[in-house]
Amino acid sequence: MEKMKQGMEGWKKNCGEWKNKRAIMVSKNHENAMTILPGQTSFAEIEMKNGTQWPWKQGCFLGMDDTKEGDDQESAMPIEPVNMPVPFAVAGNQTFKLTVPLKVHDQFPSSAKEYVINMSFRGPHGNTFGERITFKVIVGAPEQQIDEM
Repeated sequence: MEKMKQGMEGWKKNCGEWKNKRAIMVSKNHENAMTILPGQTSFAEIEMKNGTQWPWKQGCFLGMDDTKEGDDQESAMPIEPVNMPVPFAVAGNQTFKLTVPLKVHDQFPSSAKEYVINMSFRGPHGNTFGERITFKVIVGAPEQQIDEM
């Protein structure tokens, strides 16, 4: 019975590695902080690779990631939730690019604080897979117009 338990633990460990290879970051240029004004949308390009030989199932999407141990428990997120379907088939070992829209809530207060936004790919049933994708957002202040007299 003990050998069977050890075998299951080994399988779970290897399964996690395989699951992470389903979406691997190719470029890291999205990691620079973006300043976005309230009510505006900014677009970040990510480049990913399916690091396995198996294609993704139809219905995969990019969405907000689950909270993990060690995450900052920020209650107010500056951006609207992202739920972006992958609009094409992803074959095994395929590299692809996606443009992710990040829209700041209309009435979110501006500050110099850098917010960390974590996203991940999800399968048709909502289960996460692949590497975590992290964006950094600073909510900027709109320029004040000065009336000249």
